[in-house]
Amino acid sequence: MDKKVLLGFVVTVAVVFIAGCQTCPDKAEAAQALPKGHCGYGPNVRLTYSLFYGQTIEYLFAPDTPAKDVIAGWKANADKMGGAVGFPPGFIQSLKQRANELHQSAAGLNATVTYRSLFTGGAAALPQPVVAKLKALEQLGADLPFLNPVDPVEFDAIVQDLLDMNFGKMDLYALYHTPADPAVFTDVQIEAIANAIEKKVLRAGQVDFACADVTAKAANMCCHKTTRVCVAYPGRSCSMCGLYCCLASNWCP
Repeated sequence: MDKKVLLGFVVTVAVVFIAGCQTCPDKAEAAQALPKGHCGYGPNVRLTYSLFYGQTIEYLFAPDTPAKDVIAGWKANADKMGGAVGFPPGFIQSLKQRANELHQSAAGLNATVTYRSLFTGGAAALPQPVVAKLKALEQLGADLPFLNPVDPVEFDAIVQDLLDMNFGKMDLYALYHTPADPAVFTDVQIEAIANAIEKKVLRAGQVDFACADVTAKAANMCCHKTTRVCVAYPGRSCSMCGLYCCLASNWCP
């Protein structure tokens, strides 16, 4: 499948309205485009993996990747989202405007302010105009994990595990569209990705879904670590990528 499709890849809609957003997708409106009983990723997941498109794990967490370069990449990806399926024109317009404003605000950041450093307290030291623009993008549904600092030692261990387990070449899009095939991914690799998702290092929010009927069948499920398929479990979310659940699903305890 062509990853360049970006947001338009999954024909889904918003599960909920984003507070204060008058242009956000309407669940009932977009559900009409889905086959009965079909569930797909909701707007927060699609927006986030589309903004981060092409930004691999090894790129994001390299010790010398400037935060302003990552943000510039978000603007470039937002500019490509015209006509994305499942989002009204007003939403795309707002997204582009906020991504551009953030890009302009962050352009003056020193190159020593790396994306990786934001996770261990760096976000708290950002200039207030940059923080305000980050919050504005988050209000549209972008799940920016670094806005809440994590323990430096734990963070470093999680990132190193991802790199050691050969996830470095993958971006968020790949994680949400790659099956957790046991012939491809070992149990040790699954533990590494499950831990990174659980600790919200890759993305801050819960996996959101849109469904064509009233029952969100993919919600309240988790990915079974042995069978690699979605099973019932309260408070989790799981999505199937073919025969197996997707790597970025919530994994069962």
